[in-house]
Amino acid sequence: MFLRLGMEKDDYRRKNEDNLIIFSCGKSSYSQNIEFQSSYQLDPKYDYNFFQVGRFTSIGSNCKFLVDINHDYNSVYQGVIYLYGTEDENVPFRKRVGQKEEAMQHQGMIMIGSDVWIGDGVTIISDVTIGDGAVIAAGSVVVSDVLPYTIYGGNPARFIKYRFPEDIAEKMLGIRWWAFDDDTLKNIENDMKGDVTAFVEKYEKNINYYPKNPEIINSALGGTKPIFVTFLDTSDTRPVYFNIIDSFCRQYPSKEAELIIAYYLNSENDCRIIENLIKYCGTLPDGPALSFLAINEDEDEAVISQADVLICNRNIKNIDRFSFALKYKVKCISGCNKPIFSKKVLKKIGSN
Repeated sequence: MFLRLGMEKDDYRRKNEDNLIIFSCGKSSYSQNIEFQSSYQLDPKYDYNFFQVGRFTSIGSNCKFLVDINHDYNSVYQGVIYLYGTEDENVPFRKRVGQKEEAMQHQGMIMIGSDVWIGDGVTIISDVTIGDGAVIAAGSVVVSDVLPYTIYGGNPARFIKYRFPEDIAEKMLGIRWWAFDDDTLKNIENDMKGDVTAFVEKYEKNINYYPKNPEIINSALGGTKPIFVTFLDTSDTRPVYFNIIDSFCRQYPSKEAELIIAYYLNSENDCRIIENLIKYCGTLPDGPALSFLAINEDEDEAVISQADVLICNRNIKNIDRFSFALKYKVKCISGCNKPIFSKKVLKKIGSN
């Protein structure tokens, strides 16, 4: 399918005909027509798909974004053999056409930050994050994560240089100007169009960092093990929280890490689901470290600041959560993947 980002005045999301959220975009981001290829076009009932663009991001023409377009290259054969297929509509599409998909990894998310510039003819594959302020040179093929405020290019895309000195870039991540409201942005137009060093010197006084504080997250493991954080996504029609919980329990069955599931106190739906999840977790063997954290809607940053890894979902708040994670150097992984903890992800987060 082809998408066009049209400089909307507010953050927005787009669903397909089967009510699956496939795309979210921050305000004022724009593109020419871009091509979005995803496995949901083959089998809409499977939900390993999500594509996110932050605020004030620019994407050139003829760019491709490939989500969950995968083959099992470890198999004897990689493609389609119709002789092995079936007409059973209840099985996944790949199996219906005779493709071996039991060991296939479903990599279902591309996350692009705010104030990113992607040149013409760029291809980005699944399970890639592009940090705030980054630049991707025209014609590049992006197969791995891109750091904030860096310039990458080539096939495969590699680091070329930083946009600004590292201390300036870090302060820009702390200022997060793309989260300013419209009135503020109007009032600081001259500063925004001026020198970046002068901008940082003027606005760095507004940077606030949450220090490590056990009172924000009361860790069941005393903060001695890696802390994973996710946010309950009950407002979405096809949430991924159960996939996250199940995957975490399989990967860390003996308290090798802790999963914090944050939910909003003012959400009746969140509180109802949490009651059921607590009952479910009570049926599990005494092994995985799962905790539930009731928060207010303005406390996302405080929670993320204490984490080692953020497991992202398709909620529109993920635009800000991703940015908070970059600010605190918290690693981000996809809650849409199946399995979530592939070898690639475990290498990324430094886990065995």
